[in-house]
Amino acid sequence: MQDWKFTRTQLDNGLRVIAAEQPGALSVAVRLFVAVGSRYEPENLAGISHFLEHMVFKGTKKRPTARQISEAIEGIGGQLNAATGFEYTNFYAKVTPEHLETAVDVVSDLVLNPLLDPTELEREKGVIQQEISRYEDQPETYVSLLFQRLLFPEDPLGRPIIGYRETVAGVRREDMVEFLNFHYRPQRAVLVGAGRLDADELVELARSYLGEWSPGPERPEPELKTVDGGPRVVVGDKPTNQVHINLGVQAYSLWHPDRFAAMVMNSILGEGMSSRLFLNVRERLGLAYSVYSYVAGHKDTGQLVIYAGLDPGRFDLALTTILTELDRLRQEPVPADELGRAKERQKVALMFQLERSENLSAYYGLQETVLGQVMTPQERLERIEAVTADDVLRVAQDLFRAERLRLSLVGLNRPAEELEAKLQL
Repeated sequence: MQDWKFTRTQLDNGLRVIAAEQPGALSVAVRLFVAVGSRYEPENLAGISHFLEHMVFKGTKKRPTARQISEAIEGIGGQLNAATGFEYTNFYAKVTPEHLETAVDVVSDLVLNPLLDPTELEREKGVIQQEISRYEDQPETYVSLLFQRLLFPEDPLGRPIIGYRETVAGVRREDMVEFLNFHYRPQRAVLVGAGRLDADELVELARSYLGEWSPGPERPEPELKTVDGGPRVVVGDKPTNQVHINLGVQAYSLWHPDRFAAMVMNSILGEGMSSRLFLNVRERLGLAYSVYSYVAGHKDTGQLVIYAGLDPGRFDLALTTILTELDRLRQEPVPADELGRAKERQKVALMFQLERSENLSAYYGLQETVLGQVMTPQERLERIEAVTADDVLRVAQDLFRAERLRLSLVGLNRPAEELEAKLQL
């Protein structure tokens, strides 16, 4: 079994540095995480975290143009990117080992020294508006945005990470500067390096490039805003050839002890071509080309979601078939062989994932940034292996209750009240 080792060092300014050495790797991935995402935004500035992620690539004091930034990494054969989530933003460079310092330099420069040029800011608004249009034009994405709002109607988790057209259009440079100066502070940041590197060298580079970063004031953490009752179905108005649905429930947080049982249950339900949804909805009945499920976790909540693209004329049969599979998980213990296969899929998927330096850096960085602690891959594998059929049955009975189900769909002109009456188990 692979022995994943990592070191964690905290600098005087609060920055945490994690080094995961992979001696046989041919690359090194560097990520700088900051614990801020769309959950931390006021509603009138929805999307500013993602907008800021775009803007830092437009120029810094050291590299005043976007081309200079990209060529600093791409010119040595590397990769440069960034991503924004609900609870984090991260900036990423992957290079060959001899260019570790350049990677640390560039990701640090993006965070500490962005120019946020007003002309570039106005131009980038148009880029993000087109990004919003692209998501709205993709039914599979659009139905998930509808579902997110349905599941978290009063919480920032219900808003798209990218924001709305009107909020993006209203962002001013001073808004972005204020947001950056408040949230982008070292006590909320994690520098992660994974691959062929020396841990001591990474720590020294962190001190050199990020050691003078000044801590800022502490902030309150977001609390989940819940709503009792409310609609259980939303129907989007978009012409499509298929009916696209999201059916799911609020589920477990990244802290919850049952999250591993939920992962294994989800694998049985809708991961891969041997899952129950694939075998019954697609292979046995021919009701969908694409059907799958997934789980996602946050600090204080999570979700389990099923997606399917369906023939409008066979929607009722498909919905009934999916609900039958949910009820089956509540009523019948999973057979030992099926449980074993699901756990093996989860474990092997994790091992395959962590072979790559960019994934290993994300694995450690996300946990440390969002949760403030790291579960080692070894421990994660052990927790998956410990899941029993009784655990899966208990979790299914907890999550799959009619009153918890939510359904979003596009491509079907049916009253929401009629569809809500079908959400029975």
